[in-house]
Amino acid sequence: MYNPSQTYTRNIECIMKKVMHILPIILCILCIACKETTSKVIEKKESTRATALDSMDLAHSKSVWRAGDNITNAYVYDSLLYLDANIKKDHRIYGYAQPDTLSKRLFLLSVFTNDVQNNPFNLDLGAYYELEENTQLRIKYQNHNEHFVETIATDSLGEKTTLYFEKKWVDLEDQNNSLDDELREFGRIEKVEDGSYPFFIVTAKFISSKANVHFNLNIEAIPMNIEELNSLVGDYATIYYTSTLENNLQDLHVSGTSLFGTHTPAYDENWLQITGVLQGAATITSGDIPSTISIVSEDGTTLNFKLFIDEDTVKANGKTVNAFYNINAVNTITNIVPVAK
Repeated sequence: MYNPSQTYTRNIECIMKKVMHILPIILCILCIACKETTSKVIEKKESTRATALDSMDLAHSKSVWRAGDNITNAYVYDSLLYLDANIKKDHRIYGYAQPDTLSKRLFLLSVFTNDVQNNPFNLDLGAYYELEENTQLRIKYQNHNEHFVETIATDSLGEKTTLYFEKKWVDLEDQNNSLDDELREFGRIEKVEDGSYPFFIVTAKFISSKANVHFNLNIEAIPMNIEELNSLVGDYATIYYTSTLENNLQDLHVSGTSLFGTHTPAYDENWLQITGVLQGAATITSGDIPSTISIVSEDGTTLNFKLFIDEDTVKANGKTVNAFYNINAVNTITNIVPVAK
């Protein structure tokens, strides 16, 4: 006997069997479609990111190019590579795996925040604003040719990597030997001040100590003219110099009265003092260079001082005087060698 309920049940079972056979195929198709969509999204994101990095790379390169000479170079001191960042000047220096700008980029020194922050270019050795003594990555100079400087980079774990930098971005340390009585330091020329020609006062910031040091310079004693000297401000150079201790006369008294008149400085309890006979002050100083006077004490001690002798000092010559003085280090430049460009 025909039973509609049984027939309906059999039809449902038949349909379900067909669906169960088809369902894996549908799921497989959906999965493939989903993967393709996800892959396309990822590819699009990667493409967008790469385009953004390329645009940033180009924009920063153009900025450095437009800056011309107003840039900060890296420099070599004691065989190590350094760079002191200056926010007012651009710098963007890549380290390459080979002496070829088309080879893999491994390292970057840049003044631009979005070049450095989070290492957006995924450089193996990272991106830095500057290189200082306390930077974990140490880069040591090895050699150079006309176009590239070869270095060895050592990270905090002692791993070594060869890096090549374009030579135009690196100032090389002067390798000349100084004379036995000369000192040598490498630093940046901060200021050049005119004195009485041919004398100048040069201020330099030493890389080793980070200290500003003042030097006396006779421009006629070095192979450089005034224009060349002034052009060194802001640049690095090797400075050869002598350093001597010199008595600096602060005040000179005869019978308790200062010979310096209104130019007498305020008394300083740290001043040294000598009492003795004034010698070498027989004539008034002519010209812009101070004369040398001597004071000889009763025990035979003789101290020499630089002084512009005037009429009152001439009158005191041969008399007993009290001299108040301190002792200063006097640094005198014997040569300046700018870094090789």
